[in-house]
Amino acid sequence: MRADAARNRARVLAAAGDVFAEQGPNAQLLDIARRAGVGAGTVYRHFPTKEALYVQVVATRLADLLDRADALAAEREPADAFFAFWGLAVDEACRNAALCEAFASATGEEHRVPDEVETRYRRTLGGMLEAARAAGAVRSDITLADAFALLAASVTAEMRRAGDDRPGRLTGMVADALRPGV
Repeated sequence: MRADAARNRARVLAAAGDVFAEQGPNAQLLDIARRAGVGAGTVYRHFPTKEALYVQVVATRLADLLDRADALAAEREPADAFFAFWGLAVDEACRNAALCEAFASATGEEHRVPDEVETRYRRTLGGMLEAARAAGAVRSDITLADAFALLAASVTAEMRRAGDDRPGRLTGMVADALRPGV
């Protein structure tokens, strides 16, 4: 790829990240092109559809979040890492409409991330869950499917409570329900 084409692609991805974060999957391609300072044709040369661009942006944001999860797992005790990631994931999804859609979408099929990112997400959350369970910090009957559903519920609950004077309160309540003896 020529240097100018690579710069344009990077500008499109940065602009798309911002626009999708603000507006979610219904953002307009022309708004993305305008924010990137390029024409719509330039966007289409790099991404054949808005959906392809959206998937790339969400995959990149989710991969960044998973990098942060890996750092938490390396730096903290399993229980602290798991619950810190839980709060971080909900917070990031609430601030980014594209990630929110990825976490909370019931359909999921129309805005799927690439298989390797989804596999990494399952492996990361599953590993953190298993480590927290082994440390006795998470109930033994909580499955990975439960964790995904409750994480999506946390995102949905926080989004519905936007503007609440106690952000994260509902996420904390859901996280507490994962702990033994609660």
